[in-house]
Amino acid sequence: MIQVFINNCLRKILRIHWPDIISNNLLWERTNQIREEEKIRKKLWRWIGYTLRKAIKCVTKQTLT
Repeated sequence: MIQVFINNCLRKILRIHWPDIISNNLLWERTNQIREEEKIRKKLWRWIGYTLRKAIKCVTKQTLT
């Protein structure tokens, strides 16, 4: 849902209107963006790695293992 909003904003910034339809992938290439799902996935894995390196007694590590 958030990706739709971001795509609409990018299209408005680039002044791409309805008759000039381009794919989302081309839109992301033109703006050097990556999908929000990928950003969230990277942050999630970074957090998991950070949590797994914590001390054994840490509550957040205990919930993951």
